[in-house]
Amino acid sequence: MEKVTVNGRIFQTEKGTMLADVLREAGGLKMPCAGKGICGKCRVRASGLLSEPDETEIKKLTRADRENGIRLACRTRVLGECEVSFEEEATRQTPEEALLGLQPVRPLFEGLGAAVDIGTTTLAAVLFDKNGFRARAGADNPQSVFGADVISRMEKSMAGE
Repeated sequence: MEKVTVNGRIFQTEKGTMLADVLREAGGLKMPCAGKGICGKCRVRASGLLSEPDETEIKKLTRADRENGIRLACRTRVLGECEVSFEEEATRQTPEEALLGLQPVRPLFEGLGAAVDIGTTTLAAVLFDKNGFRARAGADNPQSVFGADVISRMEKSMAGE
């Protein structure tokens, strides 16, 4: 087993594991293209025993990026002990917070009403009664690890994932 330190947390993985798989377990890094190397959003600072950049990674990153230890997690394999760091996504309004702005002027329901957002990256729901907001809930869409678009997710499903 190989030791991978991610933002100060230690994980163990098999030699040859894609860095993106380790980071899925660590959480906090978005990978919208499901590891195809298209979006470049899985940029991390990495050092240690890692695979050499492949052609896709070389095209996506500048020479200066590569010299400064920037790698694409979806294109980099763990070959031994390594350290990885990345900035977690900035705090932003959650979908359920955005749904709170949907206070109806005249309720279209008798008892309870709900606003639901089934998005590609997040799921959100807000419950209302005649007096307004009652409850809210939200979570990351569990399918987002397979890509940000429906086609990537369908491809993964057809491949048995």
